Amino acid sequence: MRRILIASFLFTCCVLPVTWAIHLTGWVSHEKGQSYARSRYVVAAKGDKGDAAYEAGNKARRELDNSTASAYYRKAALLGNKKAQFRLALLCTIDHEVCKDKAEAVQWMRASAEQDYTPAQRVLGHWYLLGYGVEKNADKAKQWLISAANKEDDIAMYLLGRIYATGEGVEKNYDEALKWFRLAKANGYPLPAEYLRMDNLPKLKPYKSQQSIKKIIKSREDIIKEVQSGLAALGYKPGQADGIMGKKTQSAIKAFQQKAGIPVDGKISQELLLRITDKLKK
Repeated sequence: MRRILIASFLFTCCVLPVTWAIHLTGWVSHEKGQSYARSRYVVAAKGDKGDAAYEAGNKARRELDNSTASAYYRKAALLGNKKAQFRLALLCTIDHEVCKDKAEAVQWMRASAEQDYTPAQRVLGHWYLLGYGVEKNADKAKQWLISAANKEDDIAMYLLGRIYATGEGVEKNYDEALKWFRLAKANGYPLPAEYLRMDNLPKLKPYKSQQSIKKIIKSREDIIKEVQSGLAALGYKPGQADGIMGKKTQSAIKAFQQKAGIPVDGKISQELLLRITDKLKK
């Protein structure tokens, strides 16, 4: 009798939860049309945050294999990895085979943003500004952009400057626009000098095309690639010049900053790129 009770207890506590976890995960993924979620990757070890899958996705992305990259990113995203959710959402905008529609891209971007991932907050704010996959909503755009800007995201600062300069969903305020533009410049955004002159602000026009989404994203990745290439040429080890801000790149930046006698924060900025470029010229 005692053996029967122990066996019953073990079945209830151990077998049933795993069975239901597998069943529910498959059911949720089916409801969302995510056939990949039913694959062998769904049931992960306890505590798995998808880091290994995320890195595998980055490797596939460097090799321009979007299909494999999206599969790994999706695996990590389903496990709650905020970076993978962000990368998967971006892939949806580049390769329309990755997601079934723009709404899914927004779903993953919002999931990442709600986990307080700064790049996702900035991009989601931009999408609300443009109406990409969502209805245009200036209040939500401003909300997400401010969240990112408060964590020193230079692109979010730039976009806030544009909102106030052009009156996109808010009352025009050139003082507020100039404040955000100056902060963007101070934090490394490659801002033309004319944006820092009050008399030029009335000439700025609202966005009329969703093409600016890729332009904004590309500007950040291009700067990272240039920094990575420059650091490698100077003898540091930032990893591949892939536009992805990984641990190797951050370590290489810190090493360069320390040797250059400038504040060591491991962050990418336009000023950092200029310093690296100057070193390469000598």
